[in-house]
Amino acid sequence: MGVVVGAFMVDGIESRLIGLMVGFATFQERSVYLPLGGVLPEFQAGLVANKMMRKFREVAMSIGLKTMYALHEPLEIHLSRLYYGGMGYVGIEFWMDGTAMG
Repeated sequence: MGVVVGAFMVDGIESRLIGLMVGFATFQERSVYLPLGGVLPEFQAGLVANKMMRKFREVAMSIGLKTMYALHEPLEIHLSRLYYGGMGYVGIEFWMDGTAMG
């Protein structure tokens, strides 16, 4: 089981994929691993990633998933906490090179 969310820019009958998030089921019950997500550079200043993450969460919860795991650039962990915290997520663990970070 997994979750895939895409964002599209629609212009008439043409549509263009501008963002994508892919999550896979894990061996841990009712959890999803989010290893892949991104938005085209020209759309990163908007709320595309935020809207996709909210939709990802909505879909994940609707199919019974309760925990999400994601990877982030270690030097930007403070931004990750701010980003996810602003959407109501709580980070339970932060790790870097096999060592737990506060």
